[in-house]
Amino acid sequence: MVRSSKKRLSVETMGAEEEVEIPAEWKPEMKEAPLFEDRVSRFTIVRELVAGVLLRVVAIVFFSGYLQNRPELVTPLSSISRLREAIHLKRSGFSAYDGDLFHMQPVFLAAFDVVIDLPFVIPSLFILFDVVTALVFRHAARAYMRDRKLSVKTQEVQDIPHLVFLCYFFNPITIASSAVFNITAFSNLLIALFFLAVNKQCVLLSAFVTSLLVHQNLHYIPVFAVQIVGFKMRSTNSKVIAALLATLTGFGCWNALSAHLQGSNDFLPNTYEFSLLFPDLHPNMGIFWYHFCMTFEHFQSFFTWVFQVNYLLYIFPLAFILRGDPSVYFVVMLITMATFAPYPTLADICVYLALIPMFTNFRKYIRYTLVIGCAYISCLVLSPIMWKMWIITGSGNANFYFAATILYDVAQIFLITDIVYAFLRADIHVSCPRNVDVDKVVVCFSLGA
Repeated sequence: MVRSSKKRLSVETMGAEEEVEIPAEWKPEMKEAPLFEDRVSRFTIVRELVAGVLLRVVAIVFFSGYLQNRPELVTPLSSISRLREAIHLKRSGFSAYDGDLFHMQPVFLAAFDVVIDLPFVIPSLFILFDVVTALVFRHAARAYMRDRKLSVKTQEVQDIPHLVFLCYFFNPITIASSAVFNITAFSNLLIALFFLAVNKQCVLLSAFVTSLLVHQNLHYIPVFAVQIVGFKMRSTNSKVIAALLATLTGFGCWNALSAHLQGSNDFLPNTYEFSLLFPDLHPNMGIFWYHFCMTFEHFQSFFTWVFQVNYLLYIFPLAFILRGDPSVYFVVMLITMATFAPYPTLADICVYLALIPMFTNFRKYIRYTLVIGCAYISCLVLSPIMWKMWIITGSGNANFYFAATILYDVAQIFLITDIVYAFLRADIHVSCPRNVDVDKVVVCFSLGA
């Protein structure tokens, strides 16, 4: 007679006890947690949100003055101080687009004109951007892992979508960007909504967000390709065409609205043309400013278009190689945009660094985690030091600061190649026979898959 089905039976064999598993039919039915169930309580989420908000309040109160002068966080396309000056010019009866001061679209000028003078509204607004972005990424990561049938729990992490939330919300760079009211915080919110829309196959939300991103900055054009690959992977051609037409229509509507708000098209040279020709060569985390400071003037037009074409060349090859997983393609294109855009900030890296943990299916094949991590940390430490040696003490020159920025860009290029390699290796490991040397066929697979 069996006393308990939960205990193991023991039989004596040769004077020793041998453990014997009881038959499966004797075991009671165990209710396992669903594979994609949210494993973090709401109280924990609220507690973490409160902690993140308090960190941002402390950063705004004590460090905002210092951080607003950092070229790693502020560019002509994301500066709140330039936006304030443009609003004052507009209220004084002058055009905000006279001269070389303001380079955002009239839509943003009109939107911030409503709230710019209200006390505590701007800090609260940018904190809200970060809160909503982190929560949207959490929801989108869970939708992605459910679609790819990836468990949200591993041996090291209790809930991976929640880890994505933490990696974005408590990233020191995200907190610093919120402290300086970097407009990139709003761009990151749009990117999070786009990622959610593609994973949920929501055409209207995807078209709305994509058109606004490209209207804000032309260097978000690769998002068009991500949208097409994302809908092509899981939907019919008619839905892909509908998404593309809706996006183009939305882009036209945003431009028409900007022209209506401005009363003319005089904003075009200071917005779209500024993004394409990048005449402002203030130092930033990109590679354009140094190159064009050192280039002879009669070569600048040539290298301008070389840099722009180089930026677009990666869209189609990477789309072909990574078409099996649009989310991987999305992350790789985010890194590419952060590397080759003319006016990048450190806030650009917060999104893709937060999303990488959800790729549990090929994370084990990533090879250079330590090298890339050390490169990022070295860049964050060295860039303020090099800037002080160059600008403040005068004991260095532009090469010092450019060395830190080139290290930052090299780390991003290493990360791109490592993610692409890991994705291809995981794909080959599944599709190739066991006796095939996986390392020798990665390149062939990427060209002929």
